[in-house]
Amino acid sequence: MKILITGGTGFIGGQLTKQLLAMGHQVTVLTRYPQKQSMQAGLRLVDSLSQLADNEIIDGIINLAGAPINKRWTPQYKNTLIDSRVNTTEQIAALVQRLLTRPRVFISGSAIGFYGHTTSADGAIVDETSQPTIDTQQNDFAHQLCARWEAAAATITELGVKTYIIRLGVVLDSSGGALAEMLPAFKLGLGGKIGSGRQGFSWIHRDDAVNAIHFLLADSASPGVYNLTAPYPVTNAAFSQALAKALHRPCVMTIPAFAIRLLFGEMGETLLLNGQCVKPTRLLSTGFAFQYPTLQEALSGIGKKP
Repeated sequence: MKILITGGTGFIGGQLTKQLLAMGHQVTVLTRYPQKQSMQAGLRLVDSLSQLADNEIIDGIINLAGAPINKRWTPQYKNTLIDSRVNTTEQIAALVQRLLTRPRVFISGSAIGFYGHTTSADGAIVDETSQPTIDTQQNDFAHQLCARWEAAAATITELGVKTYIIRLGVVLDSSGGALAEMLPAFKLGLGGKIGSGRQGFSWIHRDDAVNAIHFLLADSASPGVYNLTAPYPVTNAAFSQALAKALHRPCVMTIPAFAIRLLFGEMGETLLLNGQCVKPTRLLSTGFAFQYPTLQEALSGIGKKP
């Protein structure tokens, strides 16, 4: 297949690009810094979609572009978060519209922040059929960001391209992402739950996220929204205990909620003190097999890594 990836040098996209190249696919990656990337057989780097001609053959597009979400959400940075996702998706729509042969499949990123906040005390498990509350729709920036991103992707559906929206949970791998940021404190025995620890923590191992994207790219399921989370969500407290256990360290610390609010503002409130318990119902119904369905399996061996 000939595949175009935006965000193809990031934490998820970089691993996906490696896998696709290893399988013999031809991959074009949109990146702001093509000169910084090493060239490989089958890999093409562009810094603008305008470099792609109208007669370009693209079988599938994977849209993972977006500025990092884990920075303080100033008004200016909120605009950066929106622009980096929505504008890129709109540019992809413009590309699809002018291509003489349209792609067969389009996969676009989103996040489980779309659903808003639930706690384990609610007993609330959400899946692809769940709808955010009116309050979430009106006041939750994470939801609004995801909703605008997904709306931009919907225009590509209207162009006749089979479209998948992937709502990602917290992607785990010790080489980067959220887990890499947590490891130093936990290795020192200073890790622990955040706030009450009751907030939902819906996660997925990076290998499973990459495999799920490739599974959808292969046209193996009906189009629509798919949660890319592991089958067994946990609470923040349970995650903290499991990570400390995998590292053979204690887990007695608590990071106070007020400290999170003071340090990170709205971002900390939304992403660290709030959470969701999300199930990948649609992905499971396709027969997709998770390599790491449980947190214990995902964290297994992490204590042995340098």
